Amino acid sequence: MTLWFVLGTVAGGGLLVFAATVLVRARVSPTAIPCAPASGATDPGAVDRLIEGLVGVHDLAEGSAAVRSQVCSVLRQAGVEIITDEPGCLFDPARQTVVDRRIGDDGQRGTVSRVVRPGWRRGETVIRPMEVVLWTS
Repeated sequence: MTLWFVLGTVAGGGLLVFAATVLVRARVSPTAIPCAPASGATDPGAVDRLIEGLVGVHDLAEGSAAVRSQVCSVLRQAGVEIITDEPGCLFDPARQTVVDRRIGDDGQRGTVSRVVRPGWRRGETVIRPMEVVLWTS
């Protein structure tokens, strides 16, 4: 069963409650992740996959501020935060990926024209870089 199947089958906020439970338990004790195989061994990637899935839910819930707020709340509990910069900031390849370029003045070159999609990080680790449009000359 994939995360997307679970997303389609869980009604209301049940998935977010489940996700919060998994993420909080994983921070306390990695062996407490309920996604562990029957053998008792912990799947070390379960929390990472769940986080990636919730970031995807955030992207898909573009028209629902309530869902986005709930997802952000759950992700914050797991130590995950959104990365976003304002247009005009210098391009940072460690946190940003260029998805398009615009021709601008020399003074704008190397700066962000527009943020297409926010990024996410957990501590110092970038889970997904921001997608930006970059000014070039």
